[in-house]
Amino acid sequence: MIAKPSRALHLPHARDARDAQFELVEAQLLSPPIRSFPELSLSQAFRRQWHSTHAAIEEGDQDSECLEYYFIQQLPTKGSQVFSLDGTSWLQPAAKTRPDWQYVYSPTKMFISRSIGIGQPYSALAWAPERHSSWAPSVSVRRVPSD
Repeated sequence: MIAKPSRALHLPHARDARDAQFELVEAQLLSPPIRSFPELSLSQAFRRQWHSTHAAIEEGDQDSECLEYYFIQQLPTKGSQVFSLDGTSWLQPAAKTRPDWQYVYSPTKMFISRSIGIGQPYSALAWAPERHSSWAPSVSVRRVPSD
């Protein structure tokens, strides 16, 4: 089973603000509905002080290659493993300064009334640990460039 990030991922690259990012995500997942950013920082799951929430968001760049490597190392090495490869898109019709805009398909009509919008496509590789289950943790998520 994949270990919980904030308590098991104590690698040289995951320090300070990056660690705080994992704790913020964990606090959001373990808390009742959060109505504000200060309320999130006061969650029992977030063990840091208020100023760490801002550092986590502004300075907490993750080393995605190292995390991807770590996640893959958690997978079982015995027996057959099943992976799924899927694509998704992040619609951003109002982000006029976002680089590499593309016309992308979206199965939901969240932002516009059509299924095609402006945004960025992503590919996701997930590991399926159990048969007949929709739960599959992603081991790699990458933005698909237009070139």
